[in-house]
Amino acid sequence: WMYVGMVGMGPGLPPGEPQGWVVTQQIFNLNGTHLNPGWYYEWVSAFYWSITTMTTIGYGDITASTSEERTVAVFVMVAGCACFAWTTGKIAEILTTASACKLRFSNKMEELQDFMKAAGVPEHLRRRAISHYMQRFPEQKIFDADKILQDLPVDLCKLITYELYKPLLEQIPLFAACDKTTLADICHRMRAVAINEHVEIVTEGRISDGLFVVRLGEVTILREGEFVKTARRGDMVGD
Repeated sequence: WMYVGMVGMGPGLPPGEPQGWVVTQQIFNLNGTHLNPGWYYEWVSAFYWSITTMTTIGYGDITASTSEERTVAVFVMVAGCACFAWTTGKIAEILTTASACKLRFSNKMEELQDFMKAAGVPEHLRRRAISHYMQRFPEQKIFDADKILQDLPVDLCKLITYELYKPLLEQIPLFAACDKTTLADICHRMRAVAINEHVEIVTEGRISDGLFVVRLGEVTILREGEFVKTARRGDMVGD
C-alpha cells in the first residue's frame, strides 16, 4: 500500500490529478519529497488502512484516490470479504461441532434431567443421578466400549483389553504368577462396572455373582456390621 501510494507521484503529475494517500497523510509532499514523519507512522498507517479495508469498516480517514490505489483497494476488499467469511465459518464450525461421544453424553444428560423433572423426582435424587454420570464419565464422553470391542477380532480384542487392565492386575498377588497369555484371557473376560456410593456390591452370607477388583475409588468392607477395611485400587472384593 505504501508503494501504490507513491506510484505516479512527483512534479510531473498533471494538474487536477488526485493525490495519493501518502500526500494526504503528509508522508510525502506534492513534489515527491519524503517528509520523514517516522517509519512507525508510515507503516502503521498502511497497516491501519489494510485492516479497516479488509474488515469493511472503512473509517474514511485514509482513502483510495488514484486509479492505482482504487484498483488495489478493490482486490483487498474482495479478499477481505472472502477471508472474513471463511474465518466466521471456521469459528462457527468449531463452536457447534462436537464429537459423537460428547454429543451422546450431552443428549444423555439432557434426557435424564427432562425425565426426572417430568417424573417429579426429588432434588436430592436428581443430584445423585447426575453425580453418577459425572463420576462414570469424567471426560463427558460416552463410549459403547462393549460394542467397539465386539466388532474387533478376538485376538486384537484380547490385546487391547490386556493393555487396559494390565496395570491393575499386576498389583494383585493372585495374578502375579500368570503369564501374558493367561492374563490376556482374564482381561478379555473382565467388564468395567460403575457403582455409586452407598450401594452394596456383595452381601455377607450370599454367594457373589462375580469377583470385583477396585479400579477407582474406595469400597468399605463390613462384617456383621463392623468395619473391617477399606479396599482401594488393586484390592479384590467378593472373593
